[in-house]
Amino acid sequence: MNKKEEEKCINAIINTGYLLEYEISELLYKNKWNVINNRYYIDDISAKPREIDIVAYKVRTLEKIDMITCLIISCKKYKKRR
Repeated sequence: MNKKEEEKCINAIINTGYLLEYEISELLYKNKWNVINNRYYIDDISAKPREIDIVAYKVRTLEKIDMITCLIISCKKYKKRR
């Protein structure tokens, strides 16, 4: 792959939400969240498949009651300032 092709690939990745998704997933994982990436569901209005970028959750038990905290995250275009 030449330099121009490599730059084109890098720019294509930067123009997606993938870098943001990766950074958020890593941050959540380091903070002891359970992380699931790229889960699909069927949109109940359009009947089309859709993607949820990140589902993160924690489970805690307090006085015999399980408490579940869940985050549902969609990552959009991301450009890091240089």
